[in-house]
Amino acid sequence: ASHTMLPFGDINVVVLTDVHSWVSGHSSTHQPHLNADYGHVLSFYKHIQDILQSPEYEEHRNLFFVMNGDFMDGTGLSTNPPNELLPILEHMPWNALNVGNHELYANSTVEAIVKKPGGFADWWGGRYLTSNVVLRRNGEPLGSRYTIMHGGDGTTKVITFGFLYDMQDAVKKVKVEPVEEVIVSKWFRSALVDEHFDAILVLAHMDFKDELVQVLLEGIREVVGLKVPVQFITGHSHIRAYDNSTGVCSTSFEAGKYLDTVGFVSFSKDSSCEFNHVFIDGSIDSLREAVGVKAFNTDDGEALSSYIVEAQERMGLLEVVGCAPKHYSYEWNMTSGSRSFWRIYLEDIVPQSKLFHRGKSSHRKALLQDTGAFRYDLFEGVQTVNDVLALSPFNDTFYLVGSNISGSVIKHIYQELTVYENKTMFGTVQSYPKYGFAPRGPIAANDSYELYSSGFGLEDVVNALHELHEIDVEPKELKFASTSMIIDYISKSWPCSNSHAASGASHHPSRPHFPVDVKDVIPARTKESNITLIFLSVVYFAGVCAFLSYRRRKRRRAERMVIENSESEFEPVTVAVFA
Repeated sequence: ASHTMLPFGDINVVVLTDVHSWVSGHSSTHQPHLNADYGHVLSFYKHIQDILQSPEYEEHRNLFFVMNGDFMDGTGLSTNPPNELLPILEHMPWNALNVGNHELYANSTVEAIVKKPGGFADWWGGRYLTSNVVLRRNGEPLGSRYTIMHGGDGTTKVITFGFLYDMQDAVKKVKVEPVEEVIVSKWFRSALVDEHFDAILVLAHMDFKDELVQVLLEGIREVVGLKVPVQFITGHSHIRAYDNSTGVCSTSFEAGKYLDTVGFVSFSKDSSCEFNHVFIDGSIDSLREAVGVKAFNTDDGEALSSYIVEAQERMGLLEVVGCAPKHYSYEWNMTSGSRSFWRIYLEDIVPQSKLFHRGKSSHRKALLQDTGAFRYDLFEGVQTVNDVLALSPFNDTFYLVGSNISGSVIKHIYQELTVYENKTMFGTVQSYPKYGFAPRGPIAANDSYELYSSGFGLEDVVNALHELHEIDVEPKELKFASTSMIIDYISKSWPCSNSHAASGASHHPSRPHFPVDVKDVIPARTKESNITLIFLSVVYFAGVCAFLSYRRRKRRRAERMVIENSESEFEPVTVAVFA
């Protein structure tokens, strides 16, 4: 018997959003309080299914499971294309999935989603939703415009949409249609008029208080009136938040990031307009407590957990590269001294790297580095390949911008480009410069420099040279990349002691080689291979090599994360470490 504390209602929804490939959960060495992986989430969902079959919950059997986008970019499992990640996702029994912006930055990922037969969208049989994302060549949606979810009671129907914010920097293969235009389109209004449903669920990959949430609600209300319940599942800004001020009989719910949170919402299917929500920490104990069972792991859940580990092992992600002497913050805070990873990166890692010691040039070296490169902390102790990729998932390729550029010019463009931006990240306002500069210290105005830049941000640097100083350059792509550089530094400068190795990962310490330009290493994925799991034939390091050849030309820098003062409930993540 179970003693669940979940607030069941007419319609119940388990929510995941912005997991960014953290399907294995967080390191049991560094963050044991966030140890749940997708297998544990699957067990959690299965337990809720079982609970709702008991007679006492006969009126609450309408259970749905949704994923609100951004499964890409975050750990080593997110390669380009995501050949190892997609089969893991396809083990999750989602009733509806939404597209996130991070799925739209690389052509190969888009192709893996839309290819037929056997593509990711095809796998879900109409449940992968792209209400405002279409293929540019023919105007057809990547997935489906909407779906009707059928409840377990045999009568309840929930019409479900999947919207993305008005993204401007997707790859050219796709077009993100403005939400404002879609809500007046014929198909959208026809769906709301012609379909029969009891409630509306909107998966919206945007901040919980994005103005587009209100735009969507107004478009819906214009057609269906005020009495139909509308539940928004939001995301993108990586916070826990809830807003019950969106309008009559409607709320907005956002459930964290990186699998630090499993969300649960319930709401009525009539004009009583009762809404409830719970944020559950991404830990095995928290999930077990939420469903009130002692024997938590299910067979399906254990199988998926094992498969995730096998995928990581195939890709070499669990190999130890070194041991960090302390906990480093990924945030831009050069005043935090030795705890700032940006400080050690710009003062030690870059100057000691092969990038700054290539060739026989007598010119000094300088690097302008985009500050969106790092995404997570590096914790004290044993570091695996996956730990480093969690810190630096994009592995930006470096370019030689020019080889005889004066220090005065570099100083000028650095000052012009390095504007501090106030962003609301993870619930707190932080000030970030757009670029970091290496080596740290004053720029010698009269000296000549070889100027380097990361791939993302290169266009800004080139344009600044032209517009401010009428200097035209032809950047040269190099066989050096940021994550590879960090791994080289850790393996050489932070070797593990015997005690570290014994207490950390079980694999033998090694320093894998990561070629920058390895293509087509992993065979094409087919639906049959998903079913039979024929990924054991993938070469040991193929996945990582494919990831590290992943060169992000486009990446959204300023995420729409403004949280306004309102009649809303804001719940920051308290158990995860976001120093």
